[in-house]
Amino acid sequence: MNTLDRVRRAIASKDDKELIKSLVDLNKQERATSADILLHLIEVEQHKLHLELGYSSLFSYACKELCYSEPAAHRRISSARCVNRIPELYPTLRAGEVSLTTISLIAQELTPENKAELLPQLCGASQKEVEKLVALIRGGVPAIRDRIRPRFVKTPANVIAGSVPSVAEDMQKTLVADAAPKQRAKEYAPNAFSGEGAATKEPNCYEVRCSVSAEVWAKLERTYPKEQRRRFPLVAG
Repeated sequence: MNTLDRVRRAIASKDDKELIKSLVDLNKQERATSADILLHLIEVEQHKLHLELGYSSLFSYACKELCYSEPAAHRRISSARCVNRIPELYPTLRAGEVSLTTISLIAQELTPENKAELLPQLCGASQKEVEKLVALIRGGVPAIRDRIRPRFVKTPANVIAGSVPSVAEDMQKTLVADAAPKQRAKEYAPNAFSGEGAATKEPNCYEVRCSVSAEVWAKLERTYPKEQRRRFPLVAG
């Protein structure tokens, strides 16, 4: 019997009351562990231990050594730095009154000067409520989420019918960041779009602009195929 089967059998052997109590206890342990991890990250950064281990940044250490995804690493590091500035957040995180997502969203706006006003509004608030609060603090600029979503844009028929169907599919399902939901593809003038190494210029093509985080941009640069990059280049600006 493997580990999964043993654990599931042990859980299944509990009666209903024991099962619920066990789940509640695990939830408390998870919150406490998450809060304590932030304190450990603070100390690692202050002692520059990630540099001694050969990592150029705490973010790189959290991703590669602690095996967090990039968004998860960003949330924890951002939250850890915020807790370091605002210690009152630590007990609220352990108690489940705020989450890592809440702290990471408000981290740039929360200061020792405004904490008395903002902390009561954060306790028990949903992600959307925190995003609205951040938008009000920033004067109407919405909080940037960690995810991106697809938006469809018009693709010229000659491209769809051409010899590069994968490019057509990519163009039709271009990723646009939630941070810029009102962005639209802007049509180029004919023959204005060409990439380095392209044999010919592409007529009736479209430029797609979006705002993404540094982590998302790095992913795009790593994964965008070279043969498509020559015809449809990524340009930071």
